[in-house]
Amino acid sequence: MICSKCGRENPEEASFCGFCSAGLGAQAEEVEQPIATAAPRATPRTSRSAVWSLVLGLLGLFTAGITAILGLVLGIVALRGIRRSDGRLTGDQLAKSGIAASVIIAVFAALVLAIPTPMFIRDRKVADLARSLETIATVNGRKISRQEYFNRLERATAGNLGEPGLTVLRALINEELILLLAEKKKCPATEAQVKERYASIQRQPGLLSWMTYNGFTEEQVRRIVRVEQARFNLSTRGVSVPEKELKAYYEKNKKKKLFDIREYADVALIFCDSKADADKAMALLKKGTDFGKVAEQISSEKGTRDRDGRIDRPIYADDEAIPANIVKAVMATKVGKYTQPLSVGSFRIILKVITHHPRKTQTYEEARYVIWNDKMLEKAKKKWDVDAELKRFHETASIKVMIDRYKGKPTLEKGGAPPITDLLHALR
Repeated sequence: MICSKCGRENPEEASFCGFCSAGLGAQAEEVEQPIATAAPRATPRTSRSAVWSLVLGLLGLFTAGITAILGLVLGIVALRGIRRSDGRLTGDQLAKSGIAASVIIAVFAALVLAIPTPMFIRDRKVADLARSLETIATVNGRKISRQEYFNRLERATAGNLGEPGLTVLRALINEELILLLAEKKKCPATEAQVKERYASIQRQPGLLSWMTYNGFTEEQVRRIVRVEQARFNLSTRGVSVPEKELKAYYEKNKKKKLFDIREYADVALIFCDSKADADKAMALLKKGTDFGKVAEQISSEKGTRDRDGRIDRPIYADDEAIPANIVKAVMATKVGKYTQPLSVGSFRIILKVITHHPRKTQTYEEARYVIWNDKMLEKAKKKWDVDAELKRFHETASIKVMIDRYKGKPTLEKGGAPPITDLLHALR
């Protein structure tokens, strides 16, 4: 689902945008138009869950039926969503095809696995195929594993990116090219550099919550950080910034509140479709029932109820993307306590404050890394053309793809590495 406020992609079932917290779908209409008006009926669109049901079902051929199970679940969810959408979603036949493909492939995989292994290994070609499935690509002999490919594929989105599987494979190959080129130029990302950059990410409010919300493990985040650090090293070869220049920049901009971290709170919520649901939730909370358990039982916000109601970004004291009555209530509630039901259109929301951080100005030591990072890139802007270097390196690299439909060198996309730096700037 595309957010009308920030334009970013969100899960189909989300009620609020995971990036700016603006309302989505019916919630957006309630928040932005408190007074009911006759709105034109939205143009029907294809359910993404239906699309992914078919994709994951077909991928079951390469995953021993594992993704087919996910495809079956998504297909059922898609059908229910389409039937309840009042014509806003289409893709009924697509969902049914996904369910059918998932069931057939899952059953086929179960039958194949039930056959004794020796029957397969007698056939050399079949054995070679089984081994090749463990590695889907190599870059100068370095392997990209099938498991790593599917881990990333699970978090891929369609949109304008084209075929998800090919998009993910391109990204993995590009990352390996960046790491290998940094090694060739004798500027690889060191453990100390990765540790320092990861620590900088941890200081950004809401960033780790965002990563957790999107299913990234700490190990996966550290890999992305390593790739970003390698690209940074390639971009800043031979560049340095004197300490006095960094301090001068800090002192010059401190009064402009450039290094201020706004007052914010991390919260969990229970989203109630009616006053009756809100009353039921409050009754359970007053009896001492755990907030997360109540959210799981009553909240209609699917994106948060399975995570004890926690939302993926903080609420700021000057948050313009959140209704004023919610911001005011959150800032007035003590840590560990919850608000009374708050009205958002025809809905009711109960929020629990998990942490509360007052406004503060970062010290020079706290802000130094980000200042240094920006100044280094600024000075290196005209020194190296890393995109051109990567393109030339790609043309000479030995890239072997073992998936028939993707054979041939996937196009090297400009940039290559995931936009962790852009994300840091957006949330700073």
